[in-house]
Amino acid sequence: MEEGRFAGLYDASFGLLLRRIHRRIAKIAGRHGCRQVIDLGCGTGAQCIVLHNNKFDVTGVDMSPKMLEVARKKSSPEIDYIRGDIEKTGFEDGSFDCAIISFVIHMNSAENERTILDEAKRIVREGGIIVITDYGMPSTFKGRVAELMVKIIENLAIEEHKKNYRRYMENGAMDFIIKENDISVVERHGFYSGVIETIVAKK
Repeated sequence: MEEGRFAGLYDASFGLLLRRIHRRIAKIAGRHGCRQVIDLGCGTGAQCIVLHNNKFDVTGVDMSPKMLEVARKKSSPEIDYIRGDIEKTGFEDGSFDCAIISFVIHMNSAENERTILDEAKRIVREGGIIVITDYGMPSTFKGRVAELMVKIIENLAIEEHKKNYRRYMENGAMDFIIKENDISVVERHGFYSGVIETIVAKK
């Protein structure tokens, strides 16, 4: 069973929660002078729509036809959605100013996450940025309570996804990704008491 089986419910469940993060990412891309942006693992296109509304040229890539079907229905035809493998996009080196990877890393194996990050680095121009959003390690009581909701949601995922999520969290979440992939972080943003983090890496 593929990840996109809940595509029709995704926006209703998470849209409001993630809107703040999507707006922040659009501001980050603007501050860094980005125009050409690719969203790797774009899902139902919510981030792509925010970027398009802020005058970025946007490409979304995802493997799930169900997710992309939802994205295309609600999006401007000017947003280019592609069904494809984010580990091997086929774009030329340096094609984009910014690559966005949101809630993708935690669901992949260690080998795949490295491949995804390497591909993002390849297709972003020198001086461009890679913006990664995923789960953090909350240090406050409020954050740990909120994290319980995340664990409930993640428990609904397919078995491989659940296994990778547990590994991601046990290894230290975003801190581990930064260390293992030699990521040069220039900005770091926390949301919802640290349950979600966004890091900005300069190429």
